[in-house]
Amino acid sequence: MNREYAHCLQNPRLANFRIVTRVTPRQLPSGGLRPALPDSATNRLGQFWKATVGHFSQAPKHMHAFVALSGVAREIVYDNLATAVAEHDGRLVRFLPRFLAFAREYGFYPRACNPAAGWEKGKVERAIGYARQSFWPLREFTDLHDVNRQVRQWLSEVANQRQHRETRQRPLERFQPAALKPLPVIPYDHRDHVEALVHKDLRVQFDGNRYCVPHRYVGRRLIVKADSGSVTLYDRVHEIVSYPRSWRRGQTFGADRFEAEVAEMRPAARKSRAQQRLFQFLDGLCS
Repeated sequence: MNREYAHCLQNPRLANFRIVTRVTPRQLPSGGLRPALPDSATNRLGQFWKATVGHFSQAPKHMHAFVALSGVAREIVYDNLATAVAEHDGRLVRFLPRFLAFAREYGFYPRACNPAAGWEKGKVERAIGYARQSFWPLREFTDLHDVNRQVRQWLSEVANQRQHRETRQRPLERFQPAALKPLPVIPYDHRDHVEALVHKDLRVQFDGNRYCVPHRYVGRRLIVKADSGSVTLYDRVHEIVSYPRSWRRGQTFGADRFEAEVAEMRPAARKSRAQQRLFQFLDGLCS
């Protein structure tokens, strides 16, 4: 079953989120982000994995948009995004705590559209259709990085250079970066964040795969943090080991390294090493 994710950053003050494309999980662990300013002031498009637990799950996509725009919108309007808006009570809106923590971290003011008020969402639908029709057809991707490479090329050479039908200007010319707030000095840690038990076989289960750690952590609970590129295991704040992120299932990482360390500690292994040293000593005497 295809997953659909998307985001559309409206303008330096407003943002709205809409589906951009479908991506089969086996092909790409991600969905699309397309910030589109009203009157197509500028375009940004990127592919992401889907954060599922721990922090605000849409944080990687927001952060990518902020970095791509070289700043943070002062106010962002949401079309009642499920991971941001908990409920409406008349004119009052309750946002989810994790989302508010992210908004505080980046210093923007969130505002939710009123239900059934389409005029509050800005003009984004046609821009999404443009990305679908101009970028996606007949393209082939080797991996997530290749998608983003092609996206950046398409943006710089096509999308942001074209003359917009309504404004008669290039999107790049209409973008006003001075209206954005600066990015925070310390980036928000958006990675998935879970605790996992280290089993007797040195393995930690995470997202359908097994990751090995040193034997001294057997029986303890470690912190696993993961994003689209890596899976890192921590003992509280101390990093233990990091592995490249795998989107396949049933894989085991680090077994050769840490099982070899255990084997070296066994009595038979120590005896074997002592015998080898003795043989080397005798060979030295005979030679």
